[in-house]
Amino acid sequence: MSNVDASKAKEGDKVEARVTKNVKQHGKVVIHKGDRLVGHVTSVRNSLNGKGSSSLGVRFDQLAQGNSTTQLNTVLA
Repeated sequence: MSNVDASKAKEGDKVEARVTKNVKQHGKVVIHKGDRLVGHVTSVRNSLNGKGSSSLGVRFDQLAQGNSTTQLNTVLA
């Protein structure tokens, strides 16, 4: 849901994503397609002069399901 550009992002920027597939645990759906993940940028590494690769770390710490919000402990890097 948020556009994040490694060349412009900075640590602490808010990031939101929508879940695209149901997530199951022990055969039961625990995160539903359409739920929202809310988090922030944790690290940014830009390529040098447009050469090489960039990387972006994101921590999603909230799961919004309908009107309720649940704390998460998840990191994508």
